[in-house]
Amino acid sequence: MWLGSVFHGYAQSLDMYVRFCWAELGKMGSLMIGLLVAEFVAVALVVMGWVLDLIRHVSGQRMACFGLLLALPSAMLRTMATASCQVGF
Repeated sequence: MWLGSVFHGYAQSLDMYVRFCWAELGKMGSLMIGLLVAEFVAVALVVMGWVLDLIRHVSGQRMACFGLLLALPSAMLRTMATASCQVGF
């Protein structure tokens, strides 16, 4: 008859161990979700910085292209704009 009590104790200890494991898995799931959110924020900030750096470089290149127009005096630009151009054969 003592095997029944051993089986009962063994089943109870296994049941407690399974409950403990499920509780630990729940904690680990919460930790993984937190790490996923932190990783998303870090990657988003890095990508945002990279895009802002690219935009700054592109703006610099565009200003270099239009720098000549900004360097010319406005009177010269006005003269060039009002000059007549005739194409003849």
